Amino acid sequence: MDKFKVVFLDEDGFYGSIFKERLDSDLAIDVVNYHSGLALIEKLHEVPDVLVVNQSIPDVTLRGLSDLVKLYNKDVSIIYLNRSNYMLDSEVIKEYKLFAHKSLAKDENTVSNLTQLLQIKRLSSNKSEAA
Repeated sequence: MDKFKVVFLDEDGFYGSIFKERLDSDLAIDVVNYHSGLALIEKLHEVPDVLVVNQSIPDVTLRGLSDLVKLYNKDVSIIYLNRSNYMLDSEVIKEYKLFAHKSLAKDENTVSNLTQLLQIKRLSSNKSEAA
């Protein structure tokens, strides 16, 4: 059976490395980290189940990335991480409300919240482990 695949797009790689370490113990979840939107775009043929995007990615917009991902698989869930103490302009807010399925604040609870959300998505997908 295919593994549940999560792609984590984060410029500095910090959160991605934490999630990869946390979820590596769960053999049903494969976490792949990218540090730029362009690097991810080159690998879109390896379609993820969930795409986690950090707001600090400078080389692509969430809309552009969403459009490209949806060409490969319209069912990919997109989770947008935003800094809780960062004021977003109205265009950015509009963009992530339109193109992300879920927005999570980057704070002391991010790792726990995102891990729980990914576990729920994995269990509700058709790639959950057979009993």
